[in-house]
Amino acid sequence: MKKYIAASMIMFLSCFILFSAVSVPAAEKVAEKAKSQVDDILSKIEARYGGPGFSAVFTQKSYLAAMQMTEEATGSAIFKKPGKMKWTYETPEKQLIVTDGVTLWIYRPEDSQVMTGKPESYLADGKGGSLLSDVKMIRKKFDVTYTGKNANGDHELKLMPKELTGALTKAGLVISAQSFDILKIVYENEYQDKTELNFKDLKFGLNPSDAEFDFKIPEGVHKLKLGSQEKD
Repeated sequence: MKKYIAASMIMFLSCFILFSAVSVPAAEKVAEKAKSQVDDILSKIEARYGGPGFSAVFTQKSYLAAMQMTEEATGSAIFKKPGKMKWTYETPEKQLIVTDGVTLWIYRPEDSQVMTGKPESYLADGKGGSLLSDVKMIRKKFDVTYTGKNANGDHELKLMPKELTGALTKAGLVISAQSFDILKIVYENEYQDKTELNFKDLKFGLNPSDAEFDFKIPEGVHKLKLGSQEKD
């Protein structure tokens, strides 16, 4: 009996060692293939967004976990490298979010209010769709994992921040398998809030004027600093 048990154990260990010897290289090959696939997709995204600027129509859904409430908005956006963006919200109310890469303005005409500050305070690490102003930020700021294709056959990527410098805890992208347009960005934060941005009617090859991103504050509006309730 002891000889049988010993022989069985030797056979088991032999199979285990053989399996391990085979599975480790196999696992490495799978990991290398996945990394190569992510690199290929990111390279094609970077090529697609390689021009000086582009525009898009967007819809936005924001889920506020603490209030268990979902808000929806629509509008259009225009981008120019490096770091210039203008988001024009049409519904549910008019709003403008503009940055020239140095200053950020958030203008709410219905409230006769404009908030100003540094872009980093609102758009750091890809938040607020800012990664669209420089898609190379995806590689620099996130660990990227390919999670497969959705029902439409488009690529899905999971983005985990390399450094947790703010409330953003993870993000996701949906990429067109044909054009490599970014069709959707999803953000989640530490409070379990979730923002989803969907894009359509993308137009590339644009080179908008810098003046497009230089917001002139209208006379008579209330001016606030971002992160403060004190007026200028």
